[in-house]
Parts: sequence; C-alpha cells; structure tokens
Amino acid sequence: MSDAPRWSRPLLTGLAVIGLSPVANATAESSPAAPAAPTSSDSAPEPKASTPPEPPEPATQATPSPAPTASSAPANSTVSAGKTETPSATLATETADAPRDTAADNDDPDRNDLGPSDIPLWDPDKKPEAKIELGATLGVAGLAADHADFEYSEALVYGGFARIVLSPQLKTRLAVSAGSFDITLASNALTPGSQFGSSSLESLRFSYTLEPSWSLTERSRLWGASGASWTRVVNPAIDSSGAGALRLESRNASLFSTPFSIGFDQLLLDGWLVGSLSAKYEWMWDQRGSLFGSSSVVDRSGSLNRDIIGFPEFDLAYDIQLSLSVPL
Repeated sequence: MSDAPRWSRPLLTGLAVIGLSPVANATAESSPAAPAAPTSSDSAPEPKASTPPEPPEPATQATPSPAPTASSAPANSTVSAGKTETPSATLATETADAPRDTAADNDDPDRNDLGPSDIPLWDPDKKPEAKIELGATLGVAGLAADHADFEYSEALVYGGFARIVLSPQLKTRLAVSAGSFDITLASNALTPGSQFGSSSLESLRFSYTLEPSWSLTERSRLWGASGASWTRVVNPAIDSSGAGALRLESRNASLFSTPFSIGFDQLLLDGWLVGSLSAKYEWMWDQRGSLFGSSSVVDRSGSLNRDIIGFPEFDLAYDIQLSLSVPL
C-alpha cells in the first residue's frame, strides 16, 4: 500500500466506513437500550406480578378464589409495594375471621351459649302428656246399715270413667258404676207374721272427683280423690211367703255422698295402657225416697191390711276397684 497514490487513501477509508454502517445499525437494534430516566409526566413503573399469601382456611368450607395476577386484577384492585390485593382476597380473609354460623353451631352438642331465640320451644322426640284417659273399672263394693233385720251382701260392681288432666299434679274424674246387692231379710223384718226372704238392691252411681297426684317413679304415681256422688238404688217388687201372701211394690231412693279415695297408678305400656288400684269410702249425707218410708199393704184376698216399715238408711258405702285406662 505504500506504492498507492496518496489520493487513494481517503477514498478507501470512506468506502470502509460506508460498508460497515449496516452491520453497526443491526447490532445497535439487537442490543437492549438503556432505560431512560423517568420524567414527571411518566407513571410509576409497572411492578412484577406476585401471588399474595394464601389466606387461612375458613371455619366454614368455601371455595377458595383464584390467586390474582397483574393481568387479571380488577379495575378497583389496590396496587402497593409490589403486590396486588383484590376484593375477593379481602373478602375471603374477612370470612375466615367472621363469627361462625349460628345454624352450624346449633349442631354442636358442646355449645352452651345459645340465645333464647335458638332454644326450641318443644322437644319433638318427647311425647306430650295425654289430656284425657278413658278406662273401665271392676271391683267389689259394700253398703252398711245399722239394723239387725237387714243384711246387705257385698256386690260385684263394674263401670267406666274419663279422667281429664288439668295440670301434671291435678286431674278430675267423671265415673259411672253399677251393681246389684243381695239383701237378706229376717222374719218379721218388714211386718209381723210375714216372711219375705231375700231380695236385691240395684244401684247406679255417678261421681265427680278431683285427684291430686304425686309421682313415685317415672312409671308410677300415688293419688287421692274427693268430690261428690249421686247413687240411685231400686228394690224390685217382692212377695211374702207367710200368711196373707203380701206383695210389696218396687221402691227406690237417692243417695248423696262425699267419696274419699286413695289410689295407685302404674304405667304398663308406654303411652298405651295404665293400670290402677284404688280404695274408696263414702260418707252419706242425704238419703231420700220411698225405700225408707213406711206403707200399708193389702193381702191378695183383700181382707188383711198390713203396715210395712221402710228400709233403714245406710251408714256408709265402700269399694275396692281395679281399672285399666288408655291415654288419648
């Protein structure tokens, strides 16, 4: 090159510069440009997207919301210090810290802080006590009269009742019973010279009583009763076997009394059958009717007139009964 003319050196240098310019431009475009200094008009640099810490699992099972990203963050999300907080993440956190659902707490048997509105008014598993009982009775009853010529035998009585529950400790009873008492009359009991032999006394009794009760066990209780009763007794027509052949027409009477009872109830079948045993004494305070009055009787021939005395009034009545009842 030392032999080349001097005017050719600048020309070669220019050609070299022109030939290398496209390579330099390509190299400059492929290399990253240095970040420009921020100006007051430019916004804050976009932070890198980061996943927020996973919220604690709430007490109630809930579907966790997907982790927010920088590209999916809603318009009202808050961006601060390199992380994005979305309303869904905040709601999930507040749900975990919120009080537990009362309905779910009611299923927990260990909780004892239920409010008055959470306590059930009645227990569906507990059958309420029946308000009425219907039953049948069978027993032995007696009438007593202070007279040597009249003897009353004990009678088999039967009947039924309805017992109404006023409160757990107080009930009331409406009862009816019937029976037939045999009467043995001594000689000359009703009139001299005549023998009437045996007769009978049919009775029909209605009563109303109040029954306070006391529980002994879950299946048994003791009760007492007092009230008022009305009994109608009828003596059928009878014929004498002595001289004159007298015939006495039917006579009747009404008895008013105050019964005093004590009883014991036993639950035999839950909700189905109750058995009872009771004893009763009745004080007679009013007795009236043709049974207790005297009368005149003419014999069958029509020639003999006899005076017939009345039956003696009763001193007391008593009975012992067994009963079975069904709660309704």
